[in-house]
Amino acid sequence: MGATPFKDKAKGDGFMKITILNGNPNADNVKFDNYLKELSDLLDSNNHTVTILKLREMDIKYCTGCFGCWVKTPGECVVADDMRDIRREYIHSDFVLFTSPVIMKAKGSQNFNSGFLNYLGRITGIQC
Repeated sequence: MGATPFKDKAKGDGFMKITILNGNPNADNVKFDNYLKELSDLLDSNNHTVTILKLREMDIKYCTGCFGCWVKTPGECVVADDMRDIRREYIHSDFVLFTSPVIMKAKGSQNFNSGFLNYLGRITGIQC
């Protein structure tokens, strides 16, 4: 059984709509952003449609744990912020690339990219 061909309305068969979620919390870390731009340019040169969303520039509120995305409005969070636009891109993409630099900090401090983890917590409703 072969792979299902992707179809992009603007570019035809065999091409994907790709969304890259840039979880880099530090605007000064230009190497990471430049790497994603190079990747995007490479994918675009192969006729894929690429969108990069810089999560640090978006209003993403914390999950309140109300389970509204499961019970009240399945798949859609009841909190009004930029997650609605992000969710729309996510749903309409053929491929979503989650990216975040590995951030190592001193012992006892948080070693995770909290902004990216916040995003992951808020997308739970559409992963069901």
